[in-house]
Amino acid sequence: MESSVPSESPKLVIGVLELQGDFFEHERLLEKCGVSTKGIRQRRHLLDENGKILVDGLVIPGGESTTIGKLLVELDMLDVIRTAVAPPHCLPVLGTCAGCILLARRIRTFDDQPRIGCLEVEVERNAYGPQIESFECQVQNVQVFGEEPLRAVLIRAPVITRVLDSARVQVLASFRDTPIVVQQDHILACTFHPELTGDTRIHRRFIEIVKQNIAVERRLN
Repeated sequence: MESSVPSESPKLVIGVLELQGDFFEHERLLEKCGVSTKGIRQRRHLLDENGKILVDGLVIPGGESTTIGKLLVELDMLDVIRTAVAPPHCLPVLGTCAGCILLARRIRTFDDQPRIGCLEVEVERNAYGPQIESFECQVQNVQVFGEEPLRAVLIRAPVITRVLDSARVQVLASFRDTPIVVQQDHILACTFHPELTGDTRIHRRFIEIVKQNIAVERRLN
């Protein structure tokens, strides 16, 4: 009689938008955390011909948010991502720096900028000054990230100026009394570049969100 060996669960597949920014570093850290990655450069990388979403979660890296937004429109991906992230599909998403801007519902003084707009916050772009004034800081939340502070690399970083729905948006870490890491249900966003330090804690937090929101299939109608 043959013994039955339980089959291993398939690895999670995290899509990483490869239009701008340090997407390779995001992929390296995600793979270090034990998940598979899939580069997303065109609509067909995210969605098959039958509308099935091909990833379990999506990372939107930093870069220039206006350029990324325009590219997403040109590639016919902006509405697809917005629909995938919104209920009832609730595709988990991590947005870092420009990715946080693209997720925000409001962008101060640039409210006509193309964006996904599913995260109930208002942001201000380049709030700390130009790239030459970029800097690092340390932030801490022992309950969420453990005893060791997170190194946050801020490069032309936005500031989250307002949380628009405090019942849904959880502030996980702050800097200068403003949120720097936030979570809204299946959406995680930070105003800095976690991929540049080698610290996997933001990415591991995102993977846990993906696991909590795993779906057998997500299909857009």
